[in-house]
Amino acid sequence: MKKPLSIITATAILAGCSQSTAVKFTLTGRDPAFTDGKYMYIITYAGGPETIIDSARIDNSSFAMKGSWPYPVSAFLYMGRGADGEQISDSDFILETGEIRVEKRNEDEFILTGTPQNEFRNELPQKVAGLRQKGLSPLRTAEACDSLFRAVVLENRNALALSLLENELLTNRPGRELLPLLDSFPAAFQKHPALLGLRKTIAGMRADVGTSYADITGQTPEGDTVSLAATVRKPGNRYVLLDFGALWCGPCRAELPNLAALYEKYHSRGFDIFGVSYDANRKRWLECIETYGMRWTQIHQGFGLHPRQTQAWSDYTLGGIPSCFLIDCATEKIIAKQLRGEALAQKLSELLDRPPMNQPESGL
Repeated sequence: MKKPLSIITATAILAGCSQSTAVKFTLTGRDPAFTDGKYMYIITYAGGPETIIDSARIDNSSFAMKGSWPYPVSAFLYMGRGADGEQISDSDFILETGEIRVEKRNEDEFILTGTPQNEFRNELPQKVAGLRQKGLSPLRTAEACDSLFRAVVLENRNALALSLLENELLTNRPGRELLPLLDSFPAAFQKHPALLGLRKTIAGMRADVGTSYADITGQTPEGDTVSLAATVRKPGNRYVLLDFGALWCGPCRAELPNLAALYEKYHSRGFDIFGVSYDANRKRWLECIETYGMRWTQIHQGFGLHPRQTQAWSDYTLGGIPSCFLIDCATEKIIAKQLRGEALAQKLSELLDRPPMNQPESGL
């Protein structure tokens, strides 16, 4: 077991917080899939940069860590680092006081168990699956899931609640709606890196549901310079989907046939798409456009830029791709975000399978 120097920084960040936030943990695991000689790492991204909390060498297909951290925190377990690093569980877990164990839920899935927040975290997928099986429409199902996550936050105010705020609620809801929830956390959590990071993210959101879109300019495959504003203001357009994606992104590829079908169905009724590509080179970009029949406007902002270096990534506070925002052309405001698959199809049906209305539409 080795302790990284970053623990000094983490302690300083929470200086002045109640000492009750400190955790003492053990984390153990054994499985034939654990490779002898490799190291298992506890990694957190709370507040932004990657921090290694602890690590242990794997021997006889098992490992054990015992340590402390200044605060409970959402973390990930990796076997190895860099190109050969493998995330052990599908989702994050909560590093909290107690004996945490790695267990195999099924052939392809590990979970972390043994402490209250992790046991509750492991039950959430079943709760969400139960909501999805009620036969509700995609939009109503999304609302039910949103209510579930809000209830968890309101009833807990802990590291798990911060994880749900960042990874579930902020993804789908306007950031300003979450500020009262952050304010409701106890004083000991107000300097938590994850909470401070959420406040910083929300403060920096230039484009969100209920606000005007932030314009984006880039080059088309033909070399023309075009803007999102030109598409939003194009005569006849009523709603524009701003879509961020890339050919290397599996979920993006999975969604493209759906976008092509919706474009074909609703384009004549005022639906348009403005695609922003994060492909690494022109050849892959053009391959993506041709393979998936993307007849809508596509731009790239420069192949020498990492996606996170682009102004669009910052303006829309993207956590990753695919990511999309639905814009009402009449008001030039964002009315929904992260609608995909059947949820996007249902929303467009509600908006466009009837004559235009004088009143602006409200989003999810």
